Amino acid sequence: MNYVLFDLFITSFFILWVFYVITVISKKVYSYSLSKNYDEISARYLSRKTIHILAGGVVAVFVPFVYKEPVTPFILSLILTVLLLFNRRQKKMMDWFQEAGNFYEVDFTVMWGLSILVGWFFDKTLWLGVLPAIYMSVGDGVTGIVRIIISRKRYKGIEGSLAMFISILPFSIIMGYGGLISAFAGTLAEKQNFIDDNIAVPIVSLLILILFRTIYPQLLKGFY
Repeated sequence: MNYVLFDLFITSFFILWVFYVITVISKKVYSYSLSKNYDEISARYLSRKTIHILAGGVVAVFVPFVYKEPVTPFILSLILTVLLLFNRRQKKMMDWFQEAGNFYEVDFTVMWGLSILVGWFFDKTLWLGVLPAIYMSVGDGVTGIVRIIISRKRYKGIEGSLAMFISILPFSIIMGYGGLISAFAGTLAEKQNFIDDNIAVPIVSLLILILFRTIYPQLLKGFY
């Protein structure tokens, strides 16, 4: 019973935090970017990447410490997905980060929850599924921000890839050499242009971690 109450409390806190990031912090990032003469597309992009890091990334880091199962985080991601789709259907888009015809933020929330859910079947500590979610949230967020700041345009430059790998490296070694390899693979997956990063990054890194867990679990022994 105590765990259920704690689960409800922490989940409510995460919901409020995500709501605050989306409605307050990301709006400020959008307005600030415009004031610094970034074009509207770039300002919206920076706002979206801020949400990736502060909402998706921060919550993902806490998941293994506060949850014993993946169902609650998965339901949380589904709720956000439904709300985002509902806004689009009602033509009430949050235009400081959403773009018409671009459903990438929906891909993000779906893959965030799916990665954690699927990973749990192979690792009850939740880290195996959480790491790909962190790569997608923090890594892809950092790479986007770095590229925009340096070039003021969206492109797949090497400096962004380097920033991504460095930002997710401290998390990846929680699962040892296997985690390190998955971080490198996730960085390469972000570099391609054929599939949305929010799909490619978590799928590639999750599959590699599952492969190591299945055939060579010694590689997943953490450095911490």
